[in-house]
Amino acid sequence: MNITLIRRIVQITAFILFIYGGFFITVKHIDSSIMPFVKPPEDVVKADNLVPKTKYDEVFDSYFPTRTCRYIESDTRLFRACAMHFLTEVPIYGVPLYDFLPHLLLFLLLCFILARFMCGWLCPLGATQDFLDWVRRRLGLNHIKLPRLFVKFFEKFRYVWLTFLFIMAIAIVIPILGLTLYQKDLNLITCNTCPGRIIFPIITGGSPGWYLFNNPINIVIAVIAMLFLSIFLLSFFGKRMWCRICPTGALLSLFNKGCLIVKEKNPEKCTKCGICERVCPMDNKKVFKEKSKKIVNDYNCINCFKCVDKCPEDDCLKVKFLGKTIFRSKKEKPKDDKKDN
Repeated sequence: MNITLIRRIVQITAFILFIYGGFFITVKHIDSSIMPFVKPPEDVVKADNLVPKTKYDEVFDSYFPTRTCRYIESDTRLFRACAMHFLTEVPIYGVPLYDFLPHLLLFLLLCFILARFMCGWLCPLGATQDFLDWVRRRLGLNHIKLPRLFVKFFEKFRYVWLTFLFIMAIAIVIPILGLTLYQKDLNLITCNTCPGRIIFPIITGGSPGWYLFNNPINIVIAVIAMLFLSIFLLSFFGKRMWCRICPTGALLSLFNKGCLIVKEKNPEKCTKCGICERVCPMDNKKVFKEKSKKIVNDYNCINCFKCVDKCPEDDCLKVKFLGKTIFRSKKEKPKDDKKDN
């Protein structure tokens, strides 16, 4: 079974659903206690470039743990926004607990079931990066392998950035901290610095809200945003560059150890060929280096299972869901044996 081929099919399907699903599925919003409609208060003032041209009541009021952006055009968008938007929106907008909890529980449920599987298989920004990588390979260009120092830096930085986003979401609504005067500029930094705010409107025929340079705060935010956008576009030269610092991915990575998807290794069958490390888009060494432990789930893994797909040893690597094997490594038969069969 070609795992990579299956993943590509799932990625394309998810991309069409998340980005263009509104073309095919008619959504009529229903406000209910099971999944209540979270409406931003009318008195919230946002910077002009953060005011979405999209409608809220014509989509599923759900915040998926992938980059399903609120800046996708209304005619094509299916879901409200991404989970990071919602989680940083809650303290800013003062969302009531009874409206917040159902969405939070859905988010946690998906995290415990899938964790960063959603990054490797479902995220539209992840699929776009894989497409850039595919174009590069079709052109016969080699990818740039990041020095280990940069890989380690990104692994630490993403949690620092994730923490900063949550701190700012709370700090700008506490008067004693003196940041309430700058709410308009500091509102939803997670959206204002995300590459999706530029990319998604472009690929859905809309007009992206570009960056502001009208005051020092917006200049700093714009510089960070342009740096992040540049890192995303560098995925043409290096694999999954944005995924290394994506705050949604950082949040999901906390569930990688303990979720229902488990990646196992049989150290006795490992020949230390190093293929698992070479094919990993996140430059992980966990699978390659592990010599004794059976479970090789790692915080940095996006669960693309390329290591399992490319491993040349039978049952050396397995992927299990609820204890049942769904993927396993398999030695390729010699061509002569294939002909005989």
